[in-house]
Amino acid sequence: MLFKDYTYVQYVNHENRYELYSTGNFELNFDWENPGWRDLTPHVLTVHAQNIHAEDHQLKPVDFTFDINLDRVMDYCLYPNDVRSDLNLVAAFMQVDKQKLVKADGSEQYLPTLWFYYDNGTFQQYAVIDGQKDVLFSSGEYSVAKDASMSKYLLTLHRTQKYRDEIGLADYDSTHEYILGELGFIRVYPAGDAEAAWPGAIG
Repeated sequence: MLFKDYTYVQYVNHENRYELYSTGNFELNFDWENPGWRDLTPHVLTVHAQNIHAEDHQLKPVDFTFDINLDRVMDYCLYPNDVRSDLNLVAAFMQVDKQKLVKADGSEQYLPTLWFYYDNGTFQQYAVIDGQKDVLFSSGEYSVAKDASMSKYLLTLHRTQKYRDEIGLADYDSTHEYILGELGFIRVYPAGDAEAAWPGAIG
């Protein structure tokens, strides 16, 4: 994840779970508001790693720098092309095996998934299906509020579309309630504890 203050947080898939791998800051040799991807000049991200994942699964201080040519790694970008750019992103979560897909033959598959929540109360969920690029798996509306004890935050999801095997995205109607921080997801935006409410939460 690259942040506007030129810091970054890197995650890796380790034993079928995302783990924090490194943190630090970065520089760009181009204007990321107007990157000009068709330009012939390489778009280089210079990473200055300050902490890196050690064998004991803790971050240890480091000091090294390396360059990444973004023109060669665009297929690895976290954000799919059709993420809503007309809305402000409020929160994003991810995990490698948290979305069940029931195949047309009755078999089940657990997919890597990304959730994007926007400031107008809508969400988009993406999943990686059979090695394809990120596929829009569901969309709908959400709300966040404190529970009756005022000690936890409840996330209510109303799906209005959901992906079906061999059909694709189709109309759907379901409402489910979850407790933030108890589903095993990593909150990749904004940085911080997944149990904490993100900006705009009610209560």
